[in-house]
Amino acid sequence: MLNRVPKTKNKVSPYEILKKRQPNLSYIQTWGCLAYVRIPNPKRIKLASRTYECVFIGYALNSKAYMFYDLKAKVIIESNDADFYETKFPFLSRDSGGTNMNTTPDHTPVIRDSDENIQSDVIELRRSKRARTAKEYGPEYVVNTLEEDLSSLKEVLSSLDDDLWKEAINDEMESLQSNETWHLTELPPGCQPIGCKWVLKKKLKPDGTIDKYKARLVAKGLRQKENIDFFDTYSPVTRITSIRVLISLATVYNLIVHQMDVKTAFLNGGLE
Repeated sequence: MLNRVPKTKNKVSPYEILKKRQPNLSYIQTWGCLAYVRIPNPKRIKLASRTYECVFIGYALNSKAYMFYDLKAKVIIESNDADFYETKFPFLSRDSGGTNMNTTPDHTPVIRDSDENIQSDVIELRRSKRARTAKEYGPEYVVNTLEEDLSSLKEVLSSLDDDLWKEAINDEMESLQSNETWHLTELPPGCQPIGCKWVLKKKLKPDGTIDKYKARLVAKGLRQKENIDFFDTYSPVTRITSIRVLISLATVYNLIVHQMDVKTAFLNGGLE
């Protein structure tokens, strides 16, 4: 924004000085304003609403789209098909429009309308043990759940789904021990041992539901110095062109393609 704002002295913006043309400001909208995002055709119901009631919160990083916060689904979506109402701000306690956002004593947001009763009741702050899923809005939408993955082992063991995380951690430890990936030894003189950490992730299915809980115990390799602690690194990755050739051959010869997943694949290089 600063690069597109004219300066006080010469009345010319840095963008115009660099590009030799005036910047396009038509896509800039007022932050926090009310917006109605169009529902894509595959997700549309005949007699239901055709838009999502959202709040404009920024711009997408990897596309020419806007970022919105869905007031009903409590998710962040990206889309470039929306209508903006830059005089209405749902997050303000007092709004100039017909809809405002009031807060109850337990800090639970409740949407109120000036002509109607409360549209949604006060939600009791209760944590559910059911696995949370991300909603799918179609290929042109990017949906992010507001609950991020837990980063530390302490947070995982104190979460509601700690049993599933413990099962994933035990599977990782059993794989490391059964494959004999390590053995105890004396630390050489003058050497400092590197630490390790747990990498914990929830793997999702294409529809956004949780597929499995994945736990990996990794060494903090960033503390190692090249040509001192290690000399060569590699990562065997299949080229996307190879996968496309395989699918093309299967299509031409009417073959069936099966996909499989191998736990700790880097420990099982000699698959038969």
